[in-house]
Amino acid sequence: MALPTANAVEAPVVELAVVTTAGSRVWVRLRTHPSAMVGVSILALYVVATLLGPLVLRWDPIHQTLSDAFLAASSGHPLGTDDLGRDELVRLMFGARYTLSLGFAAVAIGLAIGVPVGRSRATSEAGSTSSASVSQTSSWRFPTSFSHWLWLRSSGLGSPT
Repeated sequence: MALPTANAVEAPVVELAVVTTAGSRVWVRLRTHPSAMVGVSILALYVVATLLGPLVLRWDPIHQTLSDAFLAASSGHPLGTDDLGRDELVRLMFGARYTLSLGFAAVAIGLAIGVPVGRSRATSEAGSTSSASVSQTSSWRFPTSFSHWLWLRSSGLGSPT
């Protein structure tokens, strides 16, 4: 019995569906912009340093050694010490945890409030082009103090300085 040759055997063609999500499309667009990649790289470095810093640097951020006050940068203290002899790098790494968590919390709160409010404003005024709705919508876009300043300047009541 002769074995079939490669030309004689036809394998079934299987087509795979490519699933694209909104997140994958955003990532593809981010990768094409060099400035966006620099920003993502800095943020990733900041997150990694924040998470791994306390594990790598085993010093206490509040431990005071007055004899080490105002030391210059060295191998023992890469960023030097402060007026109470505390290592500056350790304090930066531990403080970055709070800064990063506050930043993420602020973005989450902004999204939780801004998306529903923006969506409700967009859907409630769809197709409305009256001057009242335009002025009301523009007042949502600017902070109140800036809107007041702009109104005063345009009416001639504000100070020229």
